[in-house]
Amino acid sequence: MRTADAPFSLRVPHADDVEVLARVHVQAWRETYADQLPEEFFGESALEFRRGVWRRVLSHAAPASRTVLAERGGQVVGFAHAGLPASPEQPPPADRELFMIYLLEAHHGCGAAQAMLDAVLGVEPAFLWVAAINPRAQAFYLRNGFEFDGIEKADDRVPTFMERRMVRTPDDSQRHNHHGRMIRRAAGAATGAFPSDARAELRNDWPE
Repeated sequence: MRTADAPFSLRVPHADDVEVLARVHVQAWRETYADQLPEEFFGESALEFRRGVWRRVLSHAAPASRTVLAERGGQVVGFAHAGLPASPEQPPPADRELFMIYLLEAHHGCGAAQAMLDAVLGVEPAFLWVAAINPRAQAFYLRNGFEFDGIEKADDRVPTFMERRMVRTPDDSQRHNHHGRMIRRAAGAATGAFPSDARAELRNDWPE
């Protein structure tokens, strides 16, 4: 079977997944942001930071949080995480925030990213922050009913790294509700009782 044709599956992560999730996290950041961020964001200190993030994510329970990982060919290749708003900007534009969704580059186009988004958000109104220079991700979110709301910010440590906020309103959700049956099936198969995020740590997503 060609890699492009290999099926994927979603599941709820557990404590034993900390190391692999940290490594996939760093690799995904390197693939996505290598030309925008310094090397320190992809090295050993970054990996240790991600280990800490995922330990906190997988060791705290919060009913409003949802986390899934994607596996393909027996390997973890991506993850998604959403929960109650943690961004400091007030008031939040929706009751749920997508903190992160990453799929390794070699697996783009297999459908796992869409399934993960459906699993953690369904068709609910939500918001997220996306890198200003990430057209692939922006197109993905636009297809899923998110729109730019004009809010931007620069990171304190890397002022050239800009993020733009995208929001899916109730009206946007309704327009995309024709996917509802598929979304509910994906979410029901993948989610169950979700471990929580450590929301502040995930929103402050830079390695120390």
